[in-house]
Amino acid sequence: MAAVTISRGDASSISFRSMPITNRAPGRLMINLNALEGLRDPWRIPQAARDRATVIIDKDGEHGPGAIKAAAGSASSPAPASR
Repeated sequence: MAAVTISRGDASSISFRSMPITNRAPGRLMINLNALEGLRDPWRIPQAARDRATVIIDKDGEHGPGAIKAAAGSASSPAPASR
């Protein structure tokens, strides 16, 4: 209904704060461990992020959900993602 009201030029009666926001795209986390190489400071990806990842990319290629656990120790040890 908000779209109809806006298209008629009367957006003053709409409270955008009360409109629900729904994420319709599925969540997907991809981690590229190759991007960590060559950085000035030693960055590390925490294990919790690795566990949530749908794809991990390392020097051996792209690993999907079945191979993520095996790739977890390949490039950097788990620690907070900070410099």
